[in-house]
Amino acid sequence: AKEMHGVETATSGAADQAGRLEAASNKARGWLAGVLATGGAAAAARYLYGLGDAAQTARTSFRTLLGSTEAADAMLKEMAAFAASTPFELAGLKDNVRYMLAMGFEASAALPTLDAVGDAVASLGGGTAQIESVVRALGQMQQKGKVSAEELNQLAEVGIGGWKYLAEEFGGTIGEVQEAAEKGALDVTRAVSAIVEG
Repeated sequence: AKEMHGVETATSGAADQAGRLEAASNKARGWLAGVLATGGAAAAARYLYGLGDAAQTARTSFRTLLGSTEAADAMLKEMAAFAASTPFELAGLKDNVRYMLAMGFEASAALPTLDAVGDAVASLGGGTAQIESVVRALGQMQQKGKVSAEELNQLAEVGIGGWKYLAEEFGGTIGEVQEAAEKGALDVTRAVSAIVEG
């Protein structure tokens, strides 16, 4: 009887704990729903992205890059949704998007570009390091405002045949587009788009 009483007590304790966890979960969901319903974007952003120093630093840096808190919060929400539906981790995604914005990419182009880069790298068996290499090469071209062999070689190391895509985009042979690149005659925006679209 004493052993049975112990089992009943343990079972009751487990049920109480499960009930408390469920109540806490419901409370959190209710809080977030209420915040979103009342338009508390800043509070929702803090809930979704955390209150730590790193999260606040990210929010501040995106506000600086995008020009407003509203734009920063919108971008953070887009990144959270993107990370939830792709293999990208949110922390690395923030770093890549921040870099791209700093290098001159339009905010609206950042996530679509990363999506395409991720697909291309995955098809080659690459991972996070290769994605970062491609983003760095494209960002350097964007920032310099010209196509150069240095960045195309970085892409080739990952397995992306950038010169081939440029030859298809601008017409002519690979040798001809290489010569045009040396003269600065290739439009960098078209070049980056051609490489991303592959």
